[in-house]
Amino acid sequence: MSTTRLLMYAAVIALVLVQRLVMSNRSRWWLGAVLPAAWLVAGVVFLAAKDAMGEWQGWAAVVLGSVLLLGTWNDGHASRRKRLQREAARGEARNAHR
Repeated sequence: MSTTRLLMYAAVIALVLVQRLVMSNRSRWWLGAVLPAAWLVAGVVFLAAKDAMGEWQGWAAVVLGSVLLLGTWNDGHASRRKRLQREAARGEARNAHR
């Protein structure tokens, strides 16, 4: 495997991890939409620059990448919502004992 391909895979994994962290630690849930939108725009620009708008492989990468990032965004948002509910329940339990 080439170094370039290895770096590309590492970058994709890092992108997904950053997306997950942004969604599970931020109160502004919409910030997680920035990365999928940027991926989509960058993919279309890249395909246009390479004159590959008619190639299905490029579109597959753009669509699958967007779906992966949106899924991660949704998962992080749900995780944050559950964490906030658990924290609220703990706070209510503490207040009930006072």
